[in-house]
Amino acid sequence: MEWLSGFLENFIAQIVFALLAALLGLGLLHFRRLLKIVQKGHSAHSPDGRNTAYEYKGDVFISNLSGINNLTNSRAVDYGMAWSPNSRWLSFQSASAKDNKTVSVIVADVRNGKIVNLLTYLMDKKFPRLANWDGENNLHLDLGGSIVIVKREELEKRLV
Repeated sequence: MEWLSGFLENFIAQIVFALLAALLGLGLLHFRRLLKIVQKGHSAHSPDGRNTAYEYKGDVFISNLSGINNLTNSRAVDYGMAWSPNSRWLSFQSASAKDNKTVSVIVADVRNGKIVNLLTYLMDKKFPRLANWDGENNLHLDLGGSIVIVKREELEKRLV
């Protein structure tokens, strides 16, 4: 029930902010960007309902009460978002635009905006391999025959 309440507050706040900003002539761009992202991309709500991540045109965006922010803003194609249970981290994968052969597993700390590349692997027939989180905020990465588990403690060290 707490998740639903947080989600509704975030959603309502985004709509109210966009409408007020449009009325004042200050945030029409924010409203249009949010509308385009919601219409064309995939979304994932954080477990606490405070943030929503969107995939749009190969980038990952975060939306919350402060507005909308392009988290990645790169030439790579970013996809496969998954929130950690504590809503602090967002994992996703990033396919290289340079060689079109490698994929990186990325984790972003939405509190401080820091992004870290956990590992890079070669694309193959089993592409994409999505990451998922367990209840203790450990990240599980399927490498096509083996699973790598990145412990919460390791993420905390790398994302400070």
